[in-house]
Amino acid sequence: MIGVLAYLGYVVLRAVTKSSDTKMTLKLPPPRKKASPLNSAPATLVPSVLSETTRAQLAAVASSTKRKPDATPPVSVSIAELAKLSGVSMPQAQPIAREHDAFLYQVPSLPSDVVTFSLPAAPPEPIIVARWIPRGETVTVHGIHISGGLLYVGTHLKSACGGIEPSLIDTRKNVGAVGDYTKKMTDYWPSYSTLLPEARRAYLTWLAEGRTAPTVDIGFVFLFFYGLERRVLVTDPSDVPDLSEIGAIFTELSRLLALYSAQSPSFSAYGSGLQALLANRLHPHNLCQQLLPELPSSYDLPLYLAVALGQTVVAKEPVPAPLALAWALRAPLVIRRIPVSRCPVEFEVLFLANYVRNYGSGLRISVPKSKAKLTYRPASGGFIGVPPQSNLGDLPDVSQLLEHVAQLQAIVDECATVLEPYSRYLGRNPGKRATLRALLSLPVSLWPSSFAAQWAELRSRVGTGMLLTPVHTITLPFNDTGDLSKDQSRDLARALLTLHLGMEPNVLGGEKLPKPEENIVLFYVDDDKEQDDTSAGFHAASVTVELACLVAHSNKVFSARELQFLTSQIDSWAHLTVTHRQRLKARARLLTVNAVPLASMKKKVEPLSAESREAIAGFVALMVQTEGQVSKEEIKCLEDVYRVLNVEQSKVYSAVHAAATQGPARAPSTRKKGTLSVPSLSDKKELSSGSFTLDTNKIAELQQDSESVAKLLGTIFNEEPAATPVPFATMTSTATEEILLAGLDIAHSTFARTLMTKGIWSRGAALFVATGLGLMLDGALEKLNEAALDEYDEPFTEGDDPIEVNPFMIEKLLP
Repeated sequence: MIGVLAYLGYVVLRAVTKSSDTKMTLKLPPPRKKASPLNSAPATLVPSVLSETTRAQLAAVASSTKRKPDATPPVSVSIAELAKLSGVSMPQAQPIAREHDAFLYQVPSLPSDVVTFSLPAAPPEPIIVARWIPRGETVTVHGIHISGGLLYVGTHLKSACGGIEPSLIDTRKNVGAVGDYTKKMTDYWPSYSTLLPEARRAYLTWLAEGRTAPTVDIGFVFLFFYGLERRVLVTDPSDVPDLSEIGAIFTELSRLLALYSAQSPSFSAYGSGLQALLANRLHPHNLCQQLLPELPSSYDLPLYLAVALGQTVVAKEPVPAPLALAWALRAPLVIRRIPVSRCPVEFEVLFLANYVRNYGSGLRISVPKSKAKLTYRPASGGFIGVPPQSNLGDLPDVSQLLEHVAQLQAIVDECATVLEPYSRYLGRNPGKRATLRALLSLPVSLWPSSFAAQWAELRSRVGTGMLLTPVHTITLPFNDTGDLSKDQSRDLARALLTLHLGMEPNVLGGEKLPKPEENIVLFYVDDDKEQDDTSAGFHAASVTVELACLVAHSNKVFSARELQFLTSQIDSWAHLTVTHRQRLKARARLLTVNAVPLASMKKKVEPLSAESREAIAGFVALMVQTEGQVSKEEIKCLEDVYRVLNVEQSKVYSAVHAAATQGPARAPSTRKKGTLSVPSLSDKKELSSGSFTLDTNKIAELQQDSESVAKLLGTIFNEEPAATPVPFATMTSTATEEILLAGLDIAHSTFARTLMTKGIWSRGAALFVATGLGLMLDGALEKLNEAALDEYDEPFTEGDDPIEVNPFMIEKLLP
């Protein structure tokens, strides 16, 4: 029994006094008679009644100590738990102090005849000197395995200011059974020794899980950071970290900053500052050439940037583009507009491109006279009162380089202006960053790689030809549906031009983009610049193509032969640019499936001259004959076209009849300024005379249905009423007799004979005659003049309007 009492007394006293030499004195009263009262004392540790066995045991223990009973002064002992475990009744004593939830009681002196003895001293506590755990080594703390390293683990480690090192994982400290590191469990300057057991469990768990949890209490991140900070700043001379370890700490800092900078700007500032110290040790002379880490935004230039720029200035090297970008984003004097922060990725790409374009390898900075005072102030509470150390060398003060800051400001403003439409769209539609509507506000070079790949695939499908496709083929892969606005349609056309792709309809020319399910034509263009499609020549050619396609649709079938004929004619229009001809062919391809309504052509025809209208009418009349047959529907459509062109409808029949009897012929593609010369069929051999199966009786019937034919023949030459035009029937009958000049065909010989019937012709009258024969007026006149010069050294005609026939030619050629 006394052994239990002695042991419990040792435990309690050890916990209270924290001293190994504390003695406890128990004074036992002498044996007494059963009937006699206990020796009176105010309060003792001896119960009022003890069994004889207990008294005997206590006496034996006292005797074995071989010490004489002596009177001991009153002692203060923690007896609450001792009394509870031993079953001894506690005397009624008053508490005199409170420490760690244990009450101290004043026990009165025991009688002098009570036997005393002392407890043995506690064994000395083992001392485990703290050790730095390098990266890759695993350590186990209270059953928790931590494999990341970069820690201080042990029992004794002083901080830089002399106290307990906050980052030390003291293995003596209790660890709770559970702990949630996502809860706030730390104060401003956390220390492992002062954490609650549950907080220690949470911290060790976060370490064991790889220090990656994004929602961890930031105090735990700082606690781990304190250890890195101490390793860098307070180094034992016998254990100096080498460059590989410095690199490992630098890498770990970069990882932590990437995870927790957004959560804590304070941690971002301290972490990047420590990075600067490490980077300066790793690269003391060429930090500007290294890959830049993530740097915090602050009111002052980050320490890392100040060191890197200072080294660059001292080395007299140009500032590389990545370092210039970091400078522009962090310099306190640079004004950064909303697009810079709202579109950070796009801004970086654009800034780097513009910087290289403006400054090549980079800005060259002259060394300023002022020196920078670059210091690092630790975050750990273990450095309180310790002066900060720089270890950064003697570097110039780059904050005084105002001229170069102004140069950076100019590039920042330029990039912000380009990004402003994109930024405004994202401001109104924050969830639509990766849609076509958003991307159309950006240069294609800034599009995300995934969308750029789809753009390139579309480009490969077109190749150097053309592609007929619905609008949604372009929009759906870019997470976009519905109609695009007018401005967005124009942006789409400009984006396509960067890939050397044109689009028909010509949205940049003011036409409307079709609905998503409707067709467009993409075609290859040599130039990626916007084309001027407002010239009179291109406009007339465009009207010609549209009307020709409209007539081709009149019999409900737009044949491949008709499209081939139209395409070959467009290729021969040399007065147009290559891009214009490509656009016209794309328009013809689109109009094979989407014919334009005739009513929409009225406004397009209005600006054309009378001569251009006549020429277009003659070309459209040729279009219907490419299949060798002309139907009643086609003739009716031709009449409507001639009416829109304000050309006499009776000319429809003369034009068709002339082509049917004479066959197609080549006409030179010459052009007078302000007019359009449209060539006829490209090669007579391609379409043999047998392919034309025009029904002359049907044409005669159609001619009879029009009362304008007779009126036209009587009034066309009203400028000179004395002259009477030769009817087409007469011209065609005489044309077969002989060729008038060498090198002329029947159509041109007939045209020459008609002109010689009078000496002077108005241009309109001559155009009517040429069109009736399937000829272009300017080309026909040129051919007549070339033949006359070859044979007689005299031109056939002179002048443009009026056209005068050379009297010498009339004398030589007419009988």
